[in-house]
Amino acid sequence: MKTKKKKFRIEISGEFFCQGMEMTGKNPGKTLVVTAGVHGREYVGIQTLFTFAEDILCEEINGRLILIPVVNEEGFYQGSRQIVPADGINLNRAFPGDIHGTRTWRLAAALETCLYPKADFLLDLHGGDDNEMAMPFVYFSACAGTGVTEASRRAASSLSVSVRTASSARNGLYSQAAQRGIPSLLLERGGGGLWSAEEIKECKKNIRELMVHLGMIQEDEKGESKTWKNKRNIARKDKETEAGKEQREILHTEYLRFPADGIWYPSVIAGQYLNAGDIIGELYHMDGELIHRYKAKQAGIVLYYTTALGVRAGDSLAAIGKLESHLPLKDREGTP
Repeated sequence: MKTKKKKFRIEISGEFFCQGMEMTGKNPGKTLVVTAGVHGREYVGIQTLFTFAEDILCEEINGRLILIPVVNEEGFYQGSRQIVPADGINLNRAFPGDIHGTRTWRLAAALETCLYPKADFLLDLHGGDDNEMAMPFVYFSACAGTGVTEASRRAASSLSVSVRTASSARNGLYSQAAQRGIPSLLLERGGGGLWSAEEIKECKKNIRELMVHLGMIQEDEKGESKTWKNKRNIARKDKETEAGKEQREILHTEYLRFPADGIWYPSVIAGQYLNAGDIIGELYHMDGELIHRYKAKQAGIVLYYTTALGVRAGDSLAAIGKLESHLPLKDREGTP
């Protein structure tokens, strides 16, 4: 195969949506699609892909790597929280798309048309929005059929994050790809409208780990990437995670939302372990009257939570994952 690196545009019938980079390696292999910026203010993934193509050479890739740093360019430039500004719709709730719908639905359709047919695997980078913070963890689809779910779970286990979480979502970029038979993951990290060099480093490491898992780059016996220019260590899938523990699996997550407008005082941080009865936070009326004190219903871990002081009815409050007893993947074969 002839190596090449080229920019491309995603457009349908002359309507431009977003742009990316395609890198073709010297040897045949799988095609990995990596996206970010579905939500325009989740900056860790966006900044990671802005610079990722500079860190790897086409000659060192088996297969093809497709990078789209900002899927929702309008939301990125306008600083919109979660939505596409043209119609106010959350892109990650708009799959499958509709080429005859409003801007967000057409963008979803364009991504499906341009990316899904090429992808052997899809990784979508996310984080907390500017009013949220998320711990590093990875979602895999639990409702895509046994083969795709298991391929996605095994890929999730290759990443050096401490938690992998089963998801029943079907209407997002990665989850719809899984419905189409493409193993896929959604990686969460950071938030607050911020990014740091350390977060970018860890996010790049996770992409490299996935590429090793897919056979797209090589790893020597010391766990170092033979094909990476800076030769940084990457964790092997049988090593401990960045938290110093084996990766844990979450099959059940409680997603909490605010029942009313109010003033929010969280008592937790992302990644915090909770016992049943621990206080998550308190919601107050503007006049100081307590609306509700939220307590953990069961032991778990805070995957992400809202940091905003003022919140609206229906906004996300927190996601609390119930940690399962760790079992090797071979003992969970076929688990939905």
